[in-house]
Amino acid sequence: MSTASSTPPTSDGPKVAEDAPIAFGDPRMPWVRAYQLIMRLADFTVIDLNDPAA
Repeated sequence: MSTASSTPPTSDGPKVAEDAPIAFGDPRMPWVRAYQLIMRLADFTVIDLNDPAA
């Protein structure tokens, strides 16, 4: 397994520290799963659900 580099946090979000598989039961597994569930909302339109013309 490669050694994680010391990357300071930025406003661009998390950075990749390692490129290696991890085993089931590894304490980092919840973070990997959470990362895979993140969805970035880049563009949206607010609508009024009570307006029938919307």
